[in-house]
Amino acid sequence: MVERRSSNGLRRTAMKKIHNPDALQVTFSKRRAGLFKKANELYNLYGAKVTILVSSLAGTVFSFGHPSVETVIDRFLNTGTPQEPSVPPSIDANRQANVPELTRRYLS
Repeated sequence: MVERRSSNGLRRTAMKKIHNPDALQVTFSKRRAGLFKKANELYNLYGAKVTILVSSLAGTVFSFGHPSVETVIDRFLNTGTPQEPSVPPSIDANRQANVPELTRRYLS
């Protein structure tokens, strides 16, 4: 006999306009934090240069950027001057560590 769960787990909610101002602010804050966290993961895992600018209904602008917001914006505004791609030290060290292992696997 299979036991049934008492809850349905996570459910996808339909996207609709939130009319309650308090709930709207809470949802905005949570989604903003989620976006910034994902952008940070992109930088840490892949060395991507990331900038996010988010404006609230009140007009407050929130920004997140790696290595900095100004650096990423300057890179796209000055498209005529190519810049050297920089790799974060953690990713570079990981690549260096994997090279001997990959070489050993390839040769064996």
